[in-house]
Amino acid sequence: MASSFTGVGGEFVGVDGRVVYFRGINVAGECKLPAKPFIPSYELDHFFDGDNVSFVGRPFSLDSAPAHFAKLKSLGFNLIRYVFTWEALEHQGPGIYDTDFIKFTIDTLQIIRDTGLHVVMDPHQDVWSRFTGGSGAPMWTVYAAGLDPHAFSFNESAIVHNTSPDPSQFMSMIWATNYGRAANLTINTMFFGGRDFAPKCKINGQNIQDFLESHFINAVVRLAQAIKDADPSLYDTCVIGFESINEPNPGLIGCSDLKSRSRKGPNLLRGTSPTVIEAFQLAQGRTLEIDTYDLGRLGFYKTGSQTVNESGRSSWLDAAENATFDEIDAHYGWSRDASWPRGKCPWAAHGIWDLATGHIKKPDYFGYAPDGKVITENTWVEYYWTDHLKKYIKAIRTVSDDLFVFCQPPVMTKPPNVRDLGISDSKLVYAPHYYDGMTLMHKTWNTFYNVDVLGIMRGRYLTPALAMVFGERNIRRCLRDQLREMRKEGYEAFGPDTPAVLTEYGVPFDMNNKEAFETGDYSQQLGALDASQSAVEGANFCHCLWNYTPSNSNLWGDDWNLEDFSIFSRGNTDTESLRSSLVPYKDDGWSSGSSSFGSGVPDTRGIRVLEGVVRASPVYVQGEVMSFENDIHKQRMQLEIAANAEGVTELFVPRSIFPLPDVDVTAGSTSINGQSIYWTHPKGEHRLTLSNGEGNPYISEACDPGCVIS
Repeated sequence: MASSFTGVGGEFVGVDGRVVYFRGINVAGECKLPAKPFIPSYELDHFFDGDNVSFVGRPFSLDSAPAHFAKLKSLGFNLIRYVFTWEALEHQGPGIYDTDFIKFTIDTLQIIRDTGLHVVMDPHQDVWSRFTGGSGAPMWTVYAAGLDPHAFSFNESAIVHNTSPDPSQFMSMIWATNYGRAANLTINTMFFGGRDFAPKCKINGQNIQDFLESHFINAVVRLAQAIKDADPSLYDTCVIGFESINEPNPGLIGCSDLKSRSRKGPNLLRGTSPTVIEAFQLAQGRTLEIDTYDLGRLGFYKTGSQTVNESGRSSWLDAAENATFDEIDAHYGWSRDASWPRGKCPWAAHGIWDLATGHIKKPDYFGYAPDGKVITENTWVEYYWTDHLKKYIKAIRTVSDDLFVFCQPPVMTKPPNVRDLGISDSKLVYAPHYYDGMTLMHKTWNTFYNVDVLGIMRGRYLTPALAMVFGERNIRRCLRDQLREMRKEGYEAFGPDTPAVLTEYGVPFDMNNKEAFETGDYSQQLGALDASQSAVEGANFCHCLWNYTPSNSNLWGDDWNLEDFSIFSRGNTDTESLRSSLVPYKDDGWSSGSSSFGSGVPDTRGIRVLEGVVRASPVYVQGEVMSFENDIHKQRMQLEIAANAEGVTELFVPRSIFPLPDVDVTAGSTSINGQSIYWTHPKGEHRLTLSNGEGNPYISEACDPGCVIS
């Protein structure tokens, strides 16, 4: 149905002229991990055999996929953000594609189509690769950058869960600190700015930037073209677009001081926190005393120091104990330019620091573009990220002019005006991410105070203390207003007709040291998720919740870096939070036919904080949504629209929450069919109010019932 949607007034509009409201889910968290052999981030076995893996079976087996997607549809989701990785496509070596995985993906997409869901394809990455502490790129890309991943556990060029001495005690969110460590600083800089900052680093006559970037784009295009060749109807009925690379990071681009920790802007400081020059020195094999940090109530604070790399291990190929250039280059069949330094930091080879003394020679090397201009946050996004985005869009257009390209700028960064930068394309989507940082980092729902993070990043406050907000009502309003501002920035950057989808948001379920897993009291999780959901709804954002992971357990979470965001958990199948009998289903008042979301009782087995996950929502709107709000305490949803013509607006109404709905409208009439409400109304401004006559006896005391904002 890609060709059936257009962007009009910042919304997706179907061929019937109605606005489509996408409420999506990321599927699945475990797509970051190989299926054969299964290598969760807490297992070391087979980890370094990165060539010989298979992602066939991700996200689900073909036998189980219909049940999973039917389950998600019954919960009111109509969009799947389909997570796949570059590694899944090209793990064996450059240009060697996993045709079995591609065929499996096509088979899975056909199942999704038959279920009646839409899809956006997400080439996912976090801190570059599994071998640098995250997910995404194949292992050979780490070798291509001149690094040996076997050395990282000695010198902390990357903190990798798989090589942790005790994976069960892995520090929360420490994986994200890898953006400020040597491996990620190096590879991300090479990927987005290698021609400018690493001109000596060439493979097969190409600069490392062109080598890596072209292989990434070609891998995605290989998948996109294979889908078209195998079943062109998938682009007419199911897949609406491809997203750009997930959460792009500049590495060192814009870093004006090598004695700082990473680049300009807020950094995550947890555990050992080296400066840039210290990260370089550790990777070269020096033993250093590194400051350690942790997160307190008022931000990051220094806790002491720790000796790192006592073994003196280097991270660079050709250094002692590491693989050699000749071995790696012969194995993967590429030819590395003689100018690439062997066994040495490439940044030292570019004259940035002195290997013998450790002294910095060019402290602002990464702070200026080749033309002498200072690289600011805007410069990095406007030039380096946009340059990559242009190539990506051009490549997708070789497959289809009708597919949307979901453009994801760096996290929390103001998007540039792409039209002024030479991107003119009518099928773009603004696709930012947003997480409530306080809840994410502290893993608790703090109803006393929070922070306007976006306001800080936009420079509205003289000091972060002035960005604090107090009280739950104000916190919820602040979350909503941040998302409204992000949506407005999207309009300004991409044009008023470009739709917007928040392709990631969510909350951790392992709050307060996993107390809820023992007590069954999920009120904190419900409060946090309801606040995020209400913010998204209040900002009128189409959205994709992170995430659905069928293997989720109370012990290991989503099987990746101890994250625990999945709305489903095997640990919940026998607890009160399952609530599969939330309210006894009664057939009274419902018509007997089917609807867009099925006519049966929704499959809520294993779903955590059901009231937060399953929301009544508009689906097809004859006109514009003026306001939209769910109140889980009053068991009420209210929708106000400005109808552009007489027509029918369809809404999803979950039977698990509204078994006997009362529907009140200011104009027109309604009918209920399965889990859908059909509202026939005249042109003009109208309101629909949905309530539950019987109420919900299981509703949690997650927040003050009076905290709903307006």
